[in-house]
Amino acid sequence: MLEKIILSDIATYKKEELEGLKKINYFYGSNGTGKTTISKVIAAKQSYSNCSLEWTRGDKLKAFVYNQEFIESNFDQNSSIDGVFTLGKKAKEVKCKIDTLKEEIEVENNKKLDLSQTLGSKEEGTGKYKELDENLKDFRENCWAVKTRYNDEFKEAFSGFNNNKLKFCEKILQEDRNNQAILEPIEKLKERASQIFGEKPEQLKEITLYDFSLLEDFGNNKILSKKIVGKEDIDIAAMIKRLNNSDWVKKGKVYLAENSNNVCPFCQQKVDQKLANDLESYFDEEYEKSLEELYYFKDQFNDEKTRVNIYFEGILKNKIKFLDIDALKTEVELLTEKLKGSTSIISSKIEHPSNIYELNNFKECIGRILEILNNCNIKIKENNKLERNYIKERAKLTNEIWKYLLENDAKKDLEHFKSINNGCLQAIESLAQKIKGFEQSIRDKKKELRELQLQSISIEPTAEKINLILKNFGFDGFSLKPNEKDKSYKLVRPSGEDAKNTLSEGEKTFITFLYFYHLLEGGTDEFDISENRIVVIDDPVSSLDNDILFIVSSLVKKIIKNVKEEIGLTKQLLILTHNVYFFKEVSYSNNRNKNHLQKFQTFWIIRKVNQKTQVERKEENPIKTSYELLWAELKRLGTDSSQSANYLIQNVLRRILEHYFKLLGGLDLNSIEDKFEGNDKVFCNTLIKWAHDGSHYSGDDAYYTVDNTTLDKYLEIFKRIFKESGHENHYKMMMGIGDQVSLDVD
Repeated sequence: MLEKIILSDIATYKKEELEGLKKINYFYGSNGTGKTTISKVIAAKQSYSNCSLEWTRGDKLKAFVYNQEFIESNFDQNSSIDGVFTLGKKAKEVKCKIDTLKEEIEVENNKKLDLSQTLGSKEEGTGKYKELDENLKDFRENCWAVKTRYNDEFKEAFSGFNNNKLKFCEKILQEDRNNQAILEPIEKLKERASQIFGEKPEQLKEITLYDFSLLEDFGNNKILSKKIVGKEDIDIAAMIKRLNNSDWVKKGKVYLAENSNNVCPFCQQKVDQKLANDLESYFDEEYEKSLEELYYFKDQFNDEKTRVNIYFEGILKNKIKFLDIDALKTEVELLTEKLKGSTSIISSKIEHPSNIYELNNFKECIGRILEILNNCNIKIKENNKLERNYIKERAKLTNEIWKYLLENDAKKDLEHFKSINNGCLQAIESLAQKIKGFEQSIRDKKKELRELQLQSISIEPTAEKINLILKNFGFDGFSLKPNEKDKSYKLVRPSGEDAKNTLSEGEKTFITFLYFYHLLEGGTDEFDISENRIVVIDDPVSSLDNDILFIVSSLVKKIIKNVKEEIGLTKQLLILTHNVYFFKEVSYSNNRNKNHLQKFQTFWIIRKVNQKTQVERKEENPIKTSYELLWAELKRLGTDSSQSANYLIQNVLRRILEHYFKLLGGLDLNSIEDKFEGNDKVFCNTLIKWAHDGSHYSGDDAYYTVDNTTLDKYLEIFKRIFKESGHENHYKMMMGIGDQVSLDVD
């Protein structure tokens, strides 16, 4: 069934949408408002690209349209008329089989349409395809949320998919099918990403490690722990040993030799030669050798300390990648302090050779320094390896990142998506198979149906029915004569001569409608007599007299009854007319609320405003009588302040006065004007003059140019005419204003 008509940029239509059509649809509009445009679009939608028709479940019905074009194409061009194929009288058994097949086809077609509606359309995004699209849309958003979460760390892994949600989603699905990477922890992936992503790594030179063994050997040297004293078998030795003042005596000896002129620096007495000799003997060659060793140790240590300082200066001033410079500085400063301390210890040993000293321990500090340097070299080696295999490592990391997303953040969403997606795809495949099965079954049944129809169809039954109607209603001056040879009819006089070109307009319109009416029971194609159809009847009574109008109305009401009760091939009906009496006749209902909308019907009014057609749906039958229409038009135009509305209101006022007071009221309009005085009498006289003009002339084109203020005065006088004549209640009833007193027309 046709549910919606969209008329866009055609004739006087800008854009109108006729939505919610039912089985039976009534359209009322004056000539030239655009009714025929509707019938043309339904008859040949393909010719109007800006217009569209929407069908229930996509089940398009074949259109049978009665309008002027139908009349011209069937009765104005050729002398013969296409025959209408229907089942013959002797085909009861065949007809029973045909009816059964048609019912089976109808049932299977409905099942197919139900399945098709459930399946939906991929192009239109409906049904199961809509579920697929919505599932993909949800998954796409979820995937994008995962991407956003890791964008800072892994943006380069998402290269090519950073600006497109759909592509990123498709990449997730592709990786799910193909990714065989090992699952790595996120911390490791982030660390490697910081190395690999960004600028391509360069080959780096490893740090040359310093040999700290010599520095460590200084700590093992015994010279500092050796007590350097003189010869012990000298007489003075016992005293020096007892006093433990060997270093003091040594200094005194030097002073004695160099500055005292052989006078004791302590007691200021002349030193005898034996004491001098004993002092020389006490500080013998062995003693001097030990001192020389100590001085050599000092020089070696200072040289090594200088080399170590130079080594670390070179490292610290160069910005070496991967080197923990802060940690290294801390350890170097600690080592430097230890070296300074050791220097001081050595100096003290030289100052006091007989004392025992021990150097600071460098081993732990050196170990920590070497650990820092080795860690840096390890990273440099990894960097250099990465540089040599950069492309391969980058691809490997990228795969591992996608693998992590699949197995963690995207896993739940991916499983949910695949579950729904697979279910939809299975349903689509199943529905498609079932639809295909029904389509094949329908094709087979239609083939069988055509074979049965060919056994019994004929064009004669239609001619007999039409001729019977013509005879029963007194049209005995012409009839239809069938020609089975070329499957056509001819309109002939009783004498046998061709009657087609000599028919009156009324006869021509009547016979064409009878032909169309019976065409609905069959078809002009012998293979096309059982197809469901939508019927459009456009102004079938434009030039008929009242008797024929009654016949046509009766036939139309029979079509309406069949559509309503779902009898026959016509499944939907649109009636378009400008004739109020025909509209009232075919839309009449025995229902108590006869003007109210019933569930199977719609009512529409078509108007042309400022050269643009407007279609308005009504909640009840808008056509009561032509007189009621005049009052309805008055109320509508009363809210319109345009000049064209002023002109239309003048004519409406005139026609109401003429109709009511002259035909219904039984009053003399001239006597009413005597009830007014002054300017009011002038205005009343003008209104009555309009009414008189309307009674003697065409009236529809008679008007006076007035402004809004003047028109308001006419409306006031119009109301007072009813009041002064004792018909105020009628005015209130027709205007729908109850008991309130108002001069406004609303």
